[in-house]
Amino acid sequence: MQAVSEMMQPAWRCVPQALRNMPALAELLAFARDPADALARAFCAALARFHCYAGTLTPPLGASSEEFRAALDYFLPGVLARFTLGDAAAGPVPGSEFDADEYHDLLALLEDHRADTSPETKWLARIIAMCCMGEHHLWEDMGLAHRGELSLLIAGGFPALAAKNTNDMRWKKFFYKQLCDREGLNLCRAPICTECVDYAKCFGPETPDTAAWSRRESP
Repeated sequence: MQAVSEMMQPAWRCVPQALRNMPALAELLAFARDPADALARAFCAALARFHCYAGTLTPPLGASSEEFRAALDYFLPGVLARFTLGDAAAGPVPGSEFDADEYHDLLALLEDHRADTSPETKWLARIIAMCCMGEHHLWEDMGLAHRGELSLLIAGGFPALAAKNTNDMRWKKFFYKQLCDREGLNLCRAPICTECVDYAKCFGPETPDTAAWSRRESP
């Protein structure tokens, strides 16, 4: 990977080790208006994983080219001097582990709990829904330094939804449980969480998931 510029060093120090072998992420972060901003890092991480291919940036599902260009101008001014703006119909990177149905379900859940109608909150919803498709802890796939950064973003953007996570369940697990509750489904085998054999998977500490990255990179 090419040397990371001094301008984006504060952001790069916050990026989880699991994402540091994504060259596109470093290139995108170099254009960040505020390299230390958590939302900007998450925007870059989501694009690097799912919407950056062969020097082209494509709009996330449901975003128009005009809306995406405005977001790029806001978060990453000047980035289109390095990358080409792709067609809105192109979709996620070919071969990525992206499930469009899951994405739309998650996005609808987040949209229904937005704190406001600002473009930043709208993009946060899209970023979270995209990064839930990843294999690591959600905060890692969003390029954040730790779970606390993610919790702050969720509390600010979706306070009513955040308030429902009273037992501090892992955020990705929590979002999917909310989807099950919406559909009236109960896929859990135990009557209460504390009696479940998988309790640690939903409520355990979110240390860096290096094993997940190894599985992803193995042939």
